[in-house]
Amino acid sequence: MMTKFRKGDAVSVEGKIDSDYVLEGRIKVRVEPYHDFYANVADFKMVRPVIEVGDSVTYPADGYKVGEVLAIIDGYCWVKLAATANTFAPPEAGISDGLRVSWPIASINRVDPEPEPEIVEARAALNAALRT
Repeated sequence: MMTKFRKGDAVSVEGKIDSDYVLEGRIKVRVEPYHDFYANVADFKMVRPVIEVGDSVTYPADGYKVGEVLAIIDGYCWVKLAATANTFAPPEAGISDGLRVSWPIASINRVDPEPEPEIVEARAALNAALRT
């Protein structure tokens, strides 16, 4: 499954320091080839995805099991594991009560579904039409 970018996600763009000159704690950074701060999605790397109730997530420390976020409080997500997941969670992975676990929000990954093939084809056709 692929991670999509959504409003609220923190992202980064790679740039290069343009000179050694520092003025009032600031230094010039060049982000090629952009003049304004508009960039292609391919140039972004996910820094920290926004996690919301209802999102599908995985937790690397718990074997990448997939679950749905039921609640978020005090830096932790209460997650209902998918029916196919092994339901054992070690103590260091959070609290477990069978099919529900508590995972630290800073350590989980959001799982976004792949777009349907028909949607991908429709977008490609629309982009081709817009180019002509």
